Amino acid sequence: MTRVVFAFRSWPADIGEKNSAAEAGQSGFHRQLFALSGRPCFNYQVTNMTSIRAEGVAEVLWELKRAEKVATFSSIAERAGFSAGSNGRTVKTALKTVRRDWDHLQWWRAIGDDNTVEKDSQQAELLAESGVEFVSVKDNKKDSEMLALADPDGHLMSWETDGSESEAEE
Repeated sequence: MTRVVFAFRSWPADIGEKNSAAEAGQSGFHRQLFALSGRPCFNYQVTNMTSIRAEGVAEVLWELKRAEKVATFSSIAERAGFSAGSNGRTVKTALKTVRRDWDHLQWWRAIGDDNTVEKDSQQAELLAESGVEFVSVKDNKKDSEMLALADPDGHLMSWETDGSESEAEE
């Protein structure tokens, strides 16, 4: 998803009484904006939603690294302030951006909502190196072997809600 942020200004004096964006020398994209507003567009900025979500995911991954924990796609998305999407697809897309732009972050700390990772994957190796223990399980959907967390309570990060944190402080 792409968010377009743009600003309009009134007609410049040198354009005069032009009746359309095409007469004013505007590009196709600006013509579309002109049709919507009736005024020429002078500035626009395209911001990719993936990168905005990736920033939130990067912050959550930093928390996971400091706590030496892992988290599911849904809990990461909730903490970052968006929906995880079907099968964590939105989080997986954000993780691709994180891996590309912030390669020092431990992307592999994000696991599926069923607490599994693919057997013999780079993610499984990196998690094992960090001390996460797994048990082998059969994935009937993919007809393959997966690795599930042996001790989910010991490895999964849980964030307290604002209400319970304030109660604990009192």
